[in-house]
Amino acid sequence: MIKMSLRSKILLSSVGLIALVMVFATIASYLNTRRLVIDTITVEINQLTESTIKLIGSWVDDRKNDIKALSENDQYKAALREGAETKAARISASESLVKVAGAVKHYQRISIISLDGIYIACSSPDLVDKINVSDRRYFKESLQGNVYVSDIMISKTDGALIFAVSSPIKDKDKIIGVMLGIVNLGYFSDKFVSPIKVGQTGYVFVCQKDGAVIAHPDKDMILKTNLNQFDWGKDMLARGKGMITTNFKGEEKLVGFRTIPQLGWLVAAAAPTSELYAPAQRVGLINAGIAIGGIIVGLLLMFLLTQSIIKPINLVTTALNDSADQVSASAEVIYSAGQSLAEGIGNQAASLEETSSSMEEMTSMTKQNAENAKQANMIITDSAKSFKEADEAMDKLVASMNKISQAGGETQKIIKTIDEVAFQTNLLALNAAVEAARAGEAGAGFAVVADEVRNLAIRAAEAARNTSDIIENTMKEVDVGSKLASLTSASFLKVRQDSEKVSGLVAEISAASQEQAHGIDQISHAVVNMDKVIQSIASESEETASASAELSMQASRMKTFVGDLMAVMTGGAKVREEQVRPAPPEKRRRPAPAPASKKRQTGPGQRLLAAKDFKDF
Repeated sequence: MIKMSLRSKILLSSVGLIALVMVFATIASYLNTRRLVIDTITVEINQLTESTIKLIGSWVDDRKNDIKALSENDQYKAALREGAETKAARISASESLVKVAGAVKHYQRISIISLDGIYIACSSPDLVDKINVSDRRYFKESLQGNVYVSDIMISKTDGALIFAVSSPIKDKDKIIGVMLGIVNLGYFSDKFVSPIKVGQTGYVFVCQKDGAVIAHPDKDMILKTNLNQFDWGKDMLARGKGMITTNFKGEEKLVGFRTIPQLGWLVAAAAPTSELYAPAQRVGLINAGIAIGGIIVGLLLMFLLTQSIIKPINLVTTALNDSADQVSASAEVIYSAGQSLAEGIGNQAASLEETSSSMEEMTSMTKQNAENAKQANMIITDSAKSFKEADEAMDKLVASMNKISQAGGETQKIIKTIDEVAFQTNLLALNAAVEAARAGEAGAGFAVVADEVRNLAIRAAEAARNTSDIIENTMKEVDVGSKLASLTSASFLKVRQDSEKVSGLVAEISAASQEQAHGIDQISHAVVNMDKVIQSIASESEETASASAELSMQASRMKTFVGDLMAVMTGGAKVREEQVRPAPPEKRRRPAPAPASKKRQTGPGQRLLAAKDFKDF
């Protein structure tokens, strides 16, 4: 087996780790860059197709609006009316259409068509009465009242690729003809397809619902290539929207496509994947170069680092060998001090235990006193609540007496009114009797009634006086009761205030007792904790004395480990034990161990080092 020095091991392991990390980082960077490039390209292609769709749709809508506006022109409507001026109106309409078509370049011609499909006016006057489009779908659709955009067609006049935009011409809601605009597909392709580039060599193309290509930078493919010829083309037509990767003419391409809603045309943007992924490949090559440079730099740095580490370690091993002797001598001193400390702490622990017992008794008595004060406070509090409720009830009684007194006064007023009514009634009865007497026998019956009314008035007056006397006596008694209730309420108020003062004093006594009990309880806990600490320190001091003896023995073994460390550093054979200077016998004497009854087991964090702990160093 080949033995290597510590420097060689560190260099090889570090360079290997750096190389592994750089390789993984390079691969991850390339894959991540490729994914980001694909995502970016996908978004750009989707945005490109979306904007192209909107542009084409808007442009076609403008053409529809153009033709519809022309169909509403009264001059063109006059050309469709029969009469003496019809021929002149049609000539005038043709002259106007010539000017309109000359003003815009996207129309090949603009025509007015009669109901039987014949051109009656046209921007190309030589076609008037010579073209019949009654069999064309756009003509039939417009006769149904629709503004219609046709599929791509071949012009009957010059064989050029065109599409038609037609609109009905109405006169008082009656269709009298059709306005037709023929749009040159070449102008359309030059305006919306050829200028658009995807990357360096990518392009945009358009096809109809049946798959026929109607706009493409390569003119030879227009109407000569159909997407239904390819599986990927059928997939595009079926889906209507999405992103696919396909192989066309031996070149892999990424194609994003969408459908124009109002036309049903499919707009697609295609670009070679080799061109699209080129940035990711360049990043991968750059990262590979960086990785190689990183490995070289890492190798150089690790060489310098190991050189700076090995030299101090050599110095440390020499210092460790000298320190081992000093550690052994110091262990003897630590042992003696630990034994003395253990004896003193043991005496303190006994005294502290007695103090803890006394504190527990004091705590118990203080807690009992605090509990009694707390119960007294609760009783006083309940009494204060009762006095407060009685005081409130007395206030309500005084208020009720006052209301009764007020009601008696009101009743006296009512009785006085009744007395006055009785008096008036008596006078009326006397007057009635006098009048009855004057009437003689005719008033005899009325005199009897008047007499009875007089008697009732007298009785009502007497009852009112008696009731008034009773109420007056009652009012006097109520006044006396109201004064007594007020005095009683004042007495209750004073008692309640005194009770509240007593309650406050008892509450303060209870709170003070609670605080005193809490403080004594904390002192008791502190004494208990101190007792535990003292016991622990006593045990630790004994343990320290035992550990110091073991430390002395370990110091001599440390010399052997230093020799092994030197062998690892140099890569040579291990240094024999007799080659390391042993500690003097008098310094390796192990002191007497602490008593077994109080010696604690060494915890996980206190395990002493042994030779086997250095076997992998």
